[in-house]
Amino acid sequence: MTKSKVFFVYLLIPLWIVFSKSPASGQLDVTGKPQIRNFTPEMYNAQPQNWGAIQDDRGILYFGNQEGVLEFDGTFWRKIALSNKGAAFSFAKDPAGRIYVGGNGDLGYLAPDTTGIMRFISLKKYLTEEQVNQLDGVLKTCATQDSVVFMTDKTLFILIRDQFNKIITQDHFYTIGYLKNRFFAVDGRYGLMQILGNKLEPIRGADFIRSFVLIPFQNEQLLTVTTNSEILKIRPHSVLQEPQQQSGSTLTWLCRTGIQRVYSNITCGTSVDADHLAVGTANDGCVIVKMNGDAVFYLDERKGLGSNEIYGLTKDANGHLWIGTDKGISSIYLPYIGRIDTLLTTGKEGDSTQVPGSDAFAFTAIIRGCENMVSDSLIFGGTFYKVVNGIPTLQQPPNIIPKLPYKYRSLRFFFSSTDYEDLGSIEYQTIMDDFEKRWSRWSSETLKEYTNIPAGIYTFRVRAKNTKGIISQESTFTFRVLLPWYRKWYAYILYTIIAAIIIITFGYFQRKRLMKKAETEKQKALQQAENERRMEELQKAQDLQLSMLPKEMPKIKGLEITAFMKTATEVGGDYYDYFLADDGTLILMIGDATGHGINAGMVVTTIKAMFFSSAVARKGLDFYDQSSNTVDQLFKGELLMALQMVCIKGNKLTIVSAGMPPAYYYHADTGKTEEIFIKAMPLGAFPGFPYEQREFRLKRGDTLFLESDGLPELFNADKEMFGYDAVRDLYSKIAHKPTQEIIDDLNEAGDRFRQQVPNDDDITFLVIKKV
Repeated sequence: MTKSKVFFVYLLIPLWIVFSKSPASGQLDVTGKPQIRNFTPEMYNAQPQNWGAIQDDRGILYFGNQEGVLEFDGTFWRKIALSNKGAAFSFAKDPAGRIYVGGNGDLGYLAPDTTGIMRFISLKKYLTEEQVNQLDGVLKTCATQDSVVFMTDKTLFILIRDQFNKIITQDHFYTIGYLKNRFFAVDGRYGLMQILGNKLEPIRGADFIRSFVLIPFQNEQLLTVTTNSEILKIRPHSVLQEPQQQSGSTLTWLCRTGIQRVYSNITCGTSVDADHLAVGTANDGCVIVKMNGDAVFYLDERKGLGSNEIYGLTKDANGHLWIGTDKGISSIYLPYIGRIDTLLTTGKEGDSTQVPGSDAFAFTAIIRGCENMVSDSLIFGGTFYKVVNGIPTLQQPPNIIPKLPYKYRSLRFFFSSTDYEDLGSIEYQTIMDDFEKRWSRWSSETLKEYTNIPAGIYTFRVRAKNTKGIISQESTFTFRVLLPWYRKWYAYILYTIIAAIIIITFGYFQRKRLMKKAETEKQKALQQAENERRMEELQKAQDLQLSMLPKEMPKIKGLEITAFMKTATEVGGDYYDYFLADDGTLILMIGDATGHGINAGMVVTTIKAMFFSSAVARKGLDFYDQSSNTVDQLFKGELLMALQMVCIKGNKLTIVSAGMPPAYYYHADTGKTEEIFIKAMPLGAFPGFPYEQREFRLKRGDTLFLESDGLPELFNADKEMFGYDAVRDLYSKIAHKPTQEIIDDLNEAGDRFRQQVPNDDDITFLVIKKV
């Protein structure tokens, strides 16, 4: 069923009401604000639209949601799926404490499984095939000691001792209700009727009633708010005359207030106390009214309510009003209904202020789960139950005491409390009998962990304290940790046999052990010495590598030059340098030696020495030929040097490359980036290799980017490589920036890509910009 269909079926606002709306006169002037707390879909991790709500005998709350039933204990939210994965609309609780659920094409009840996790148990198996086909959205549910009634738009399904009867209306049903063991329904054609067996009996004088609200009230009365906004107290066992003939039987609160709205779109309601009623509307929020019809307070989005579209209202045992809306769930605390102007609100999602001096009420700490920390397996799901009928209970039955294997003796307990006024401010104390001597300190933590619990029987206890200093009732969980196998009788026989064998062979094995220990210590000493030598070598290599680099880059008028190197965890062979010739030619180099450690440092040292001592350094191609021959003669092809040289004189730029990654030239006038890839072998690979050079005319704003292969060949945890295309694309976007920002952006991109994976090669950048 779609959201729009559910909304239509659930509300069924007659068309004549739309045409009968007329503006009301006057202005409601109420300045006080109740305490409001809003729960968004992100907080309870489900769909935004919510309907009915109910509280079980333990204090746990349940809400009807598009994804099923939401369970809330004040701290933890949990979803309970219906058998068809559909929405849950309505709830009812029978005198024994069982919660019945009506949903979209499903009906049933909530019961814990053997681990204590609350589940939905469908009752569709008791329906005939014809009844299943007629089952639509169950919009209302009522339960007594002997029977349960589930209401859809046109059908009542009445469950008596695992057998369903049905009643079909010729019009549609507005709502259902109960009074003691009697059920009532509001029929679209015949008004208020009593359900007797599998038929409806009209109540004389009540045929005018059309209402979505039918509440059991004091003195065996039914309380209703009609679609004409009339509040009626009805004694169904007496004969009703026309309401205007009985003084006080009809109270039209709309006419007695100055609210500038016509509340003919009422969707739900609940009694707040003996003198007040809460009414929800389809698009005008919620109104708190007195029984004489006077409005006490109007709640909508302007007053901090999460939404004006209200689908369900219920009051919990401690006076909180819970509202299901199309945008989430709202909680309203009304401790001073007669002095509502003294209350406070923040209007913030999931937050509220303390109400000073509010009445104290009893609440309970609840153990919501117990997990094994070794295997993360669930031991207890948070619900004790009576074995006979599976009804939830606060007390642990004596025959439901889990026995835990010794290896699972590390436990984690979760707990909460039913004080919904002080959410987030509750403190807890815990103790485990026969394991701890005193209660823990008060803390806001809602979990407690125990490790290495000895074998035995233990009882975990928790209690809560609210901001008023009231301490709750305790909740307990008893369990038993079994003896390990090695502490049982048959294990001791085995120990005796093993001890005899050990005594006989002790001398032999003792000597072998001492010899092995001596050899092991010798190997450890040698290994430690080797590790220290290697670390010393790596440190020397890194110091050598860093010493090869210039302290700072040259300051040349008209040029902005920035270099950067990030060394790898193991020393590599990256290198950059510059030389300013006598004729004003600026020569810049960036290179990458093969190998790691001292060997790479030797190649870099050789190139640096030649670069600064050779006059041919001013002639790029000659320098490449001489350097390649020298590297080949010194290292016999075992070590090579990739190198890129840039010569700048005036506005002329020349670039020579030997085995280096592509350079990228950004043309400021066109905004395009040119890839400069000169295919050539590294120095020392093939002496006499014909190296080539490229020339460019530097213009203002042009930027040249040189790099080693550290960034493009950087890998992340998924073994993915950053890639040369990614470097080029990123550089094209940032080439207009200052050189330092270009380097920072590239470096940050590499860090984001690799995350926590260390770079296993040096990363070196050289950026030249004409300014």
